Amino acid sequence: MVSTLNERDIVMAMEAMEAMAKDKNLSLWKAAKIYNITHTTLMRKMKGITPASEYHQKQHKITKIEEEVIIQHIIDMDERGFSPKFISVESIANHILESRGGKCIDKQ
Repeated sequence: MVSTLNERDIVMAMEAMEAMAKDKNLSLWKAAKIYNITHTTLMRKMKGITPASEYHQKQHKITKIEEEVIIQHIIDMDERGFSPKFISVESIANHILESRGGKCIDKQ
């Protein structure tokens, strides 16, 4: 996932290029160098290409925040001296999915 700072730099570079488009003074390479981002990242962003990190999130059943909730539950169980079992983690994940109308995870 692109960091907020990097995302801000990309947006600023794109805006600078758009503002300078009439004069042709600012190339993609120059804008990337000024804002300390790679030219490839800037080019892909300008073309509207979805970053791989965001593209693959669509394939996941739970969101990053939901995953963090599950991880925090596992850490809490461990800190209390309980060994987190697969069945309890699966139960939490299914509860989260059911609460928003999603399908339960498959039994393995």
